[in-house]
Amino acid sequence: VDSTRTLSILIGAGVSILDSLNIVIETTNNAVYKESFQNVYDKIQKGQSLGGALDSEEIFPPILVQMAIVCENTGHLDDTLLRLSKYFEFESESAIKTVTTLIEPTVLIFLGLGVAFIVLSVITPIYKLTSSFQ
Repeated sequence: VDSTRTLSILIGAGVSILDSLNIVIETTNNAVYKESFQNVYDKIQKGQSLGGALDSEEIFPPILVQMAIVCENTGHLDDTLLRLSKYFEFESESAIKTVTTLIEPTVLIFLGLGVAFIVLSVITPIYKLTSSFQ
């Protein structure tokens, strides 16, 4: 998300693709993405297109590769990268929401079982103790 947004802003501001990729490489904290962007940078420096360079790295989503190939021909790379950034952000938020929706009932069940165990652990000895007095 951040990489596509950064590329969009830099390319939109008139920074060359190579310089933009260099900045993305320097600012990316993820080592896997950093290496992939470095490979893309090297391939573009050797004359390959952005779409082709992205396509050679398996880490990038197919939609990013396809849109980069199309936008190189139309000249709307910055706008498309910004839209892709928003799309990736929406997708990641949706995935997080789905995971939390699935985890919440599981956590509640385990908490309920824990409370039931504690209650039974306390009540059972008290019940046995009071029934022994009768």
